[in-house]
Amino acid sequence: MQDRLLRLVNNAASRAAEAAAPVVYDTIRTMTVADAVSLVRGGPTAATGYLQRSMGNAIVDTIFPGVGNALRMLDNGIVSRALQVATGIDFTGLQSHVAGRSADAIYRAIGREEAAIRADPSSIGDPVLAGLFGMLGR
Repeated sequence: MQDRLLRLVNNAASRAAEAAAPVVYDTIRTMTVADAVSLVRGGPTAATGYLQRSMGNAIVDTIFPGVGNALRMLDNGIVSRALQVATGIDFTGLQSHVAGRSADAIYRAIGREEAAIRADPSSIGDPVLAGLFGMLGR
């Protein structure tokens, strides 16, 4: 059962990463050469920081569109007010909080992977990137 659950979670994560790839690519595509050199020379999570500044909470919509859609439903003033009256919960604030916390968690995970790659560039199996990090990363 544990193996099946792990496979399900890994498959979901894989699909989410595939969904995010074009959006991340578009963000990277718009960076300048100076930005790129700065990221390569930067600290262990410099590229992650760039993505976070550029994409912000939009990463949540990209990876978890259902969550984004559900949270956007709360943007409707009437729905939000009715839920607030019924429950006493500020759903507009909750929406912002959930999106922000989710995005932060995603960027922390990306940052951990980036730091690991920077610590051992050869681990990614791309000699060009490994050489680039080795040459400019100093």
